[in-house]
Amino acid sequence: MKKLLFVLMLAVMGNTFAAPRSQKSKSTRSVTTSRISESDRKEIENVIQRDMAPIFNKLLSIGINDYKKEIEKDASLFEKGFVISEPLKKEILKKYSDEIVKFILKSFDLKIKINQISYISENKVNVTLDFTSRNLDKVLDIGGKDDILYERSFKRLGYKFVDEFEKVMKNKGNEDKKRNFYNVALEETINLLNENLSEIKEENVFLSNVPVNLIKVNGKWEIENLENLRNAFN
Repeated sequence: MKKLLFVLMLAVMGNTFAAPRSQKSKSTRSVTTSRISESDRKEIENVIQRDMAPIFNKLLSIGINDYKKEIEKDASLFEKGFVISEPLKKEILKKYSDEIVKFILKSFDLKIKINQISYISENKVNVTLDFTSRNLDKVLDIGGKDDILYERSFKRLGYKFVDEFEKVMKNKGNEDKKRNFYNVALEETINLLNENLSEIKEENVFLSNVPVNLIKVNGKWEIENLENLRNAFN
């Protein structure tokens, strides 16, 4: 998968979360120098995690699903000379994009980190956040592992020679065998991605210094205009 795909997806999310930035520049002029209490800090952190993470994950799901066609275009699953019917191609590409999307959503590992909390008033604070995730550019990179992929797939399917495999793929018919190969190859692709996932712990900050305001209502901190933010993605 091209890095561009992931960048485009994050850009969609970035535009949404970055929308309040102009509000930040206006409001921070009135920030007091009071030190925030540890109890308030902990409560604010909990509220941010509880309320922002579900919204972001929903936005992630919307964003990546919008790019399924790009995933299919980028797949390059059909080697030159393979004779695959158009209906089977569509079936294979849909299954491939569905599984890759499922893997991305499972593996994203969102973390929201607070950079700074600043008082605007006694009952209102401005919080700047960093959004981090697993470095999926590296996790999704299985380039150079084609030999491993074919070796594992051939072993499962009982192919001992490349000629035997090509005889199936380069001739008309054999739809069930072709479908079976791609199903097995997709399973092994996901296995390779999971191996990468277990090895790569590096994180990326993909949105930084995102401003969010919280207000205190009846003694409890809550995100300002939270319902509007939730409703925007329903």
